[in-house]
Amino acid sequence: MRDGLDLVEARLGKRAQLPEERADSLVGEPVGHVKPVLLGLDERATQSALCLGAMGGAGFMASFRSGATQPLQVAWSVRNGLAAAIMAGAGHSGYPRILEEAFYPAHMDERPAVPLDRPLRCGYAIQGCYLKPYPGCRHLHPSIDALAQILSGISIEPHKVAAVRVGTYRVALETEIETLSCRGDAYFNLPYALSARLVLGRNDWDSFDPRHFGHPVIAEIMKKVSIGIDPEIERAYPEQRGSVVEVCTTDGDRHCARVTLPAGEPENPLPDHFLFEKLRRAADGILSPEETARIESLLRPAGPEDSPASLFGIAQSAWTRRQGAAR
Repeated sequence: MRDGLDLVEARLGKRAQLPEERADSLVGEPVGHVKPVLLGLDERATQSALCLGAMGGAGFMASFRSGATQPLQVAWSVRNGLAAAIMAGAGHSGYPRILEEAFYPAHMDERPAVPLDRPLRCGYAIQGCYLKPYPGCRHLHPSIDALAQILSGISIEPHKVAAVRVGTYRVALETEIETLSCRGDAYFNLPYALSARLVLGRNDWDSFDPRHFGHPVIAEIMKKVSIGIDPEIERAYPEQRGSVVEVCTTDGDRHCARVTLPAGEPENPLPDHFLFEKLRRAADGILSPEETARIESLLRPAGPEDSPASLFGIAQSAWTRRQGAAR
């Protein structure tokens, strides 16, 4: 999987300067690359898998206008990638120059100016993966972190908020969902995320629950949030996801904070205690306390040197219990 992600999500996506959302729609390509490796297919069969996978890995930025269609776009791409690898293993061939004569013209209009084998910032794309401290689209997080910085030093009463101004990058604006109808929509709505933080004091799972959508103070602050493109932050994207947030109060005060790298990036990692607390909250009601403790022992750097396969066994047991309860 590491090599598959490196080929498509990192190298093709970044060389083509594709937004992450369009690269996500090509996730079937890494799957179409990994499966041949697991099957032990030769180079020609692997090329066929990539060709067949490319025909099923496509998407549109507009799918992000609905919180329900974005996951489906990625899921279909994964399904098609698996089918492509299986077909290639069964002998179905694909055109070997699919990248040069199809992918490049479709997504770039020309070959990438920078060779695909040029080293990236990280040796492999997985080394540049981030961990989310809270739910929602990653493009919300720099602004949430900037607001959190402001609120860490002062207390702002929600009814005294006169305006919230956000400067971010273009892709963050393009993926905004302006109308809230479900939890998935809120994950792509920056005014809601910031207003919830100001009123509820948090951006956890519960804060994105639809029952908060009608909160009168949250709804009022949302009207006061304006979002624009900050030239400096736009130039730094996609290597850096940044944001600048300014909160103006009815008292005439202005509070501002700028974030270059949101919490959870490799260069700004989350502390271990935060990750384990997030695990406990997410596992509550799904895993037993013993299973959760077992996972913690497997994940701690100083823990026992057990095989990671144990994690899958715990997950399988939890899934089986939930399936049984649903019947």
